[in-house]
Amino acid sequence: MDGQNGNGPLKPFVHQVDGESVRNKKVVNVDSSKLTNGHGKESYRAYSTVFAPAAPGSKFKDIHQQPSGRVVAAEGPTKQTWVNFGDARRAQHYVATYSGQIIKSDLKQTYGIAQEAAAVAKMMQARREKRGGQADGYSSVKTTVRAHEVQKTRGQYTPKDSTLFNTASVQTRGVIAEQRMGSWGDAGPVIRGFDVDKNTTNEVLGASVVEEDKKKLRSEIINVDQTKAANQIGISGRAKQHLFKGIQPNSLGSVVFAPQNMSPRFQATAGQVSSLSQFEQQHKLPSTVSVVANLRDTHEPKLNPRATEVVQVRSKPSKKR
Repeated sequence: MDGQNGNGPLKPFVHQVDGESVRNKKVVNVDSSKLTNGHGKESYRAYSTVFAPAAPGSKFKDIHQQPSGRVVAAEGPTKQTWVNFGDARRAQHYVATYSGQIIKSDLKQTYGIAQEAAAVAKMMQARREKRGGQADGYSSVKTTVRAHEVQKTRGQYTPKDSTLFNTASVQTRGVIAEQRMGSWGDAGPVIRGFDVDKNTTNEVLGASVVEEDKKKLRSEIINVDQTKAANQIGISGRAKQHLFKGIQPNSLGSVVFAPQNMSPRFQATAGQVSSLSQFEQQHKLPSTVSVVANLRDTHEPKLNPRATEVVQVRSKPSKKR
């Protein structure tokens, strides 16, 4: 949607359904003209962008392909998951959003460690000065760290928030983003793409309701992000089971930052793997690094996968295989 229709600019919660404007009412934003064909003529392409790859059976949302070719939800068949039908740009948007969150969180953690180290060093120096510059048990690292922990519990130490990424120029943010994202391999955000047969797609989108009507209509399919893009849904329960039955076998594709650093564990459930740069070129998208550099409204995630629950931990890139 470009925000315009025949009657002027769209107002909040005024959307288009197959090109027809609806005024003064929040409605489902479904547009069949924006669906894109899958690998076969009888299917549409759908995407789900995940924060990080999750292991089978994880509580975190992800989509896997089994050795049989069947495409399944890692978190189970009924928990709510988010699906985007046909919008590659929207899939990229969430990669950028999640990447911005991860970068800010990592920088904050690094900055926090540096602050604490500086605070301990300052306390050690002050203690030594009290002893005439002599080092002793009172000013040792171990004793000073304990004293610093006591300060923290008493509220006598308040670390400053890292504003490096928020306040940096777009150019600097781009440099930071490129360095960080380039080291993630297959452990950062992942775009999962898959083909859903057209009948199932039409049934799912046709049954979606706005979130305000979910309880009243007892719907398991909600239409979300109406002002941002068409055909975005959250789906759960039996409706989710129905959707996954309509996914074409062996159609899963996984878009990662660096396929050359892909772990065997990740590859076992990833289907066809491609790089983020290939995805950008295929769909004529700007570089994701530039999108991250220009984002200013990302927030730290409230709940991150633990190291034991992700396929590969974000750290140093794995050795090439």
